[in-house]
Amino acid sequence: DEMENRGESLLQNQKSTAEYFAKLPSEDRETIKTLASKYKETLQKRGATGSLVAVGGSLDRPFPRKDIDLLMLVKQVQDFPQSGTEIEIALRDFNENFRPIVETVAGQQDGFAIVEVIEPAVDEEYQNSNLLKHDGAISVRKVNGTPIDFIRNSATNDLAEFAKDSKRPWVLLSAA
Repeated sequence: DEMENRGESLLQNQKSTAEYFAKLPSEDRETIKTLASKYKETLQKRGATGSLVAVGGSLDRPFPRKDIDLLMLVKQVQDFPQSGTEIEIALRDFNENFRPIVETVAGQQDGFAIVEVIEPAVDEEYQNSNLLKHDGAISVRKVNGTPIDFIRNSATNDLAEFAKDSKRPWVLLSAA
């Protein structure tokens, strides 16, 4: 019975994309729709697959928000060797995949400015290069609009796995 309930709850946290867009302020709605289509286009050009998922407070809390969180799940066609410590792998992925994708999707040509770059970081408390405190994120913003945080996810790049483990609401914005 427990297994049956788990299966049903697999997608219980996935929310309706249409309802999500209806809730967003109009300038943010247009921005997110544009980012979602550019994300798909960018991944296809890179020969990669993946999903762009809205997570966090923009799903279940009222606007205005301090930011809108978008989780990037990317499967590279040409995956680099997974050798090295977690921090080495994370930094390589951040610089070779994550950052170039964000810069293409939310570029200056579309009126975006990068406001903050947080590289993957080790949890100082444990001084262990295999324990990450942060996976990495890049915050972008348009002149009038809520800042958007693109978040790198080291746990998985697979949407089904993400959905299974997700404890909070999420919305699928784009898949390539």
